[in-house]
Amino acid sequence: MLRSFRIKPFAVLLLVSLFIAAFVYLDSRYTQFRGSLTELRGVKLADARDEVLYRLGTPSHVIDPKTLDSPEAQRFQLVYSVNAEPDDVNRMPAGKRIEDYLEWSYEASGDPARLTVTFGANGQVKSLGVYCTSAKCWEAIAGIEGGATEEEVLRLGTPHVVKVESATKTVVFEDLGVKVYLTKGKAYMVEISGPQQPGSSRFRHFIHTLL
Repeated sequence: MLRSFRIKPFAVLLLVSLFIAAFVYLDSRYTQFRGSLTELRGVKLADARDEVLYRLGTPSHVIDPKTLDSPEAQRFQLVYSVNAEPDDVNRMPAGKRIEDYLEWSYEASGDPARLTVTFGANGQVKSLGVYCTSAKCWEAIAGIEGGATEEEVLRLGTPHVVKVESATKTVVFEDLGVKVYLTKGKAYMVEISGPQQPGSSRFRHFIHTLL
């Protein structure tokens, strides 16, 4: 004689509760993942200079805009110290203001990470970057932490560009607007410029979660 199989209401309620809890958890993780593609340390892409100053204060260094588009700038840039002593050769030129520069750099005592803010011609934040050679020295960006291995970076799926130059490998996820720089198999810098393809971030996050 065949016996009918019945699921107890308590078991159904438990399964539904577990499903809802898992959905809420994954959705919150995705929200964090998506937010990390457009915001870094309180500064968001498209923020104005005044907002950056409000959030981060005066930058410690600026990059000469004349070198940003020159071939030599790919390897060497003129970095000026904003608050250097008058006789410091790296001091920002007299008569110049930080607003005259397209890239600001923030370095603080006790903080191993260096934050860079790049502005577009409209004065709004174009990209954000963080540099550090220590493990987990920045909050996860697209699931990538400081010192992440190449295998961990590739958990995001297939990159659009992989380029090796000297001791640096650059991995680019164009749909996410994310560039990762690695040396000796570990990430030391990440740059974000904003997602380029709607919906792609959710797919990348799903792949990252599964692997």
